[in-house]
Amino acid sequence: MGLLAGLFMLGVLPLLSGAVGLAPLISFCSYALPTIGVFLLPVFFFPQGKRALRLMKRPFHPAGWGMKHYLLALVVAVAGFFVSGFLTELIESVAGALGWHAVDKVGRVVKEELQSGTNSFVALWIAMALLPAFAEELFFRGMMQPLFMRLCSGRAWLAILVTAVIFSILHFSWVGALGRVAIGCALGWLSYSSQGLRLPILYHLLNNTVVLVQLYLEL
Repeated sequence: MGLLAGLFMLGVLPLLSGAVGLAPLISFCSYALPTIGVFLLPVFFFPQGKRALRLMKRPFHPAGWGMKHYLLALVVAVAGFFVSGFLTELIESVAGALGWHAVDKVGRVVKEELQSGTNSFVALWIAMALLPAFAEELFFRGMMQPLFMRLCSGRAWLAILVTAVIFSILHFSWVGALGRVAIGCALGWLSYSSQGLRLPILYHLLNNTVVLVQLYLEL
């Protein structure tokens, strides 16, 4: 699925690049198609995807959850966000002190897209916040994490960590790698503790939205 999306981007989108009025659509597709091809479509073609879809249907209020559980979930989510930002800034600072030009690749791409003005903020929010929140959580926490749970003999912390590391690697940015591991661990814990995907999807969406707004305000 990812290969087909990549071939479309490399073979079809360049042919349309000169078409008048298609620039916003081409830009939108260049971000949306990889997410759909790599993370979303496999959910509908692999057996594990059925379980992921069932997890997404589970309610926000798991059986036995009370106020203390939601407070703990909030603490984990906020901690993941700030730890992620701190680690990314720390790596950028250390790299800068060593004379390396190090910028989080994902953040740079998002900022460049915002600066270009090709797409509206809403379109970018759909492609870079809403769609990844659903697709990546279905893939990583819905399909991959339960698989590692079985492979790790039920050791939840190890399954969450391994999934978070792969989640970070597939963002292809070494500067933000540790930060995204922290985000991935928070998302993994939210999924594991709630036995569903609605909380991690909501947190993922809020995290991406906050980052997008921050980058927009920095322009």
